[in-house]
Amino acid sequence: MGLEFQPAQATLEYHPDPDGGVIRLDFGHEHAPWAIGQHFYLCFPALSIWQSHPMTVSSVPSPGSKSQHHTYIIRCRNGETGRLKQLALNGQVSTPVVICGPYGKALLEKKEESTNILAVAGGTGVTLTVPVVLGALKKEGMRGAAVDFVWVVRRRSNIRWIGKELQEMMRRSKESGVDLNIHIYVTQGDENESGDSTPVENISVLDEKGVDIDPTDRRSEKSIVGALDLDIKILDHQRPVLKDILESFISTRASDQHRTRVIASGPADMGRDLRSSVAGMNSGSAVWRGRKSRDVELHWDSRDG
Repeated sequence: MGLEFQPAQATLEYHPDPDGGVIRLDFGHEHAPWAIGQHFYLCFPALSIWQSHPMTVSSVPSPGSKSQHHTYIIRCRNGETGRLKQLALNGQVSTPVVICGPYGKALLEKKEESTNILAVAGGTGVTLTVPVVLGALKKEGMRGAAVDFVWVVRRRSNIRWIGKELQEMMRRSKESGVDLNIHIYVTQGDENESGDSTPVENISVLDEKGVDIDPTDRRSEKSIVGALDLDIKILDHQRPVLKDILESFISTRASDQHRTRVIASGPADMGRDLRSSVAGMNSGSAVWRGRKSRDVELHWDSRDG
């Protein structure tokens, strides 16, 4: 597709937390679809025409549509992302975006063999795993394979970043018959949060009666959890043991008729743990005996926040 000089108008949705907050960026743009796992370079003319930043698309492409919907989950740091946050804090609800791309490797090919998928994310690494899971749930031939979505976040309120997408996962799983489990691990409490007090925009999650849940309500995280029947484990300033998660997935969830792919993104220490765990779970002798699930491949994308 290359460089698109015609800017799209993106909505800014700011989610405050003590770690600097997160911006959710949504916009539509007319261009050819990308492949799941690819990234674009984004330039924000309202901030600077001289800078662009590589960002993984957290939405899924629409092959039959001229207009493609983009979603990005962006941790606010210093520099450009800090200035983007300031736009939201100043009451600006949208900003122009110029995109260039797509770039990178496709993670889900239409004609490739179906596999068990364990998608693991830490923090904003979820921007990679969300479209992988949504794409897998729509992929032909996935019935019989297992798909698990594992997300490690610091705070329960972080769930609001992707409320719409969690709802869509549940819907697609029911329609496709693909065996999906969602596990969310919260490593810290929200009791002492002191982030910016700017209200969060409506994420349009529906409860079981089809009524919008208001994420500005401090009770909204519990409402989202109840509406989507999520498995959430609150950890006391600990991290989940990824080796145990992988072993449990292979032994109790994965189909032995399919290979296993671990697609993950998050902090560097998460990547180290997963590399070690995946190496330990690979077993040529088990594969030879017919347990294809023990042929385990890891795709890792490192990111902080």
